[in-house]
Amino acid sequence: MSNCIDCADSDVIRLPAPAAAAGPTWSARVIQIADMLATWIGRARDRRDLATFNDQQLQDIGVSRSDVARETDKPFWKP
Repeated sequence: MSNCIDCADSDVIRLPAPAAAAGPTWSARVIQIADMLATWIGRARDRRDLATFNDQQLQDIGVSRSDVARETDKPFWKP
């Protein structure tokens, strides 16, 4: 049985495998959630910063305006 939400999409959100009988500890789950939130916040910040780059900066890193538009249009939870 698959443990993904949308297996047809390359941006699949993988769910954790079913836990053993005891399951993960409460603190482990809190840490997982905190890590996920930190990732999402960082991704949103990076995309917001990328949108502020001027043409010279984009050229320096080899990114076009259309690349920036495509990246900044993504929701924060998508890699």
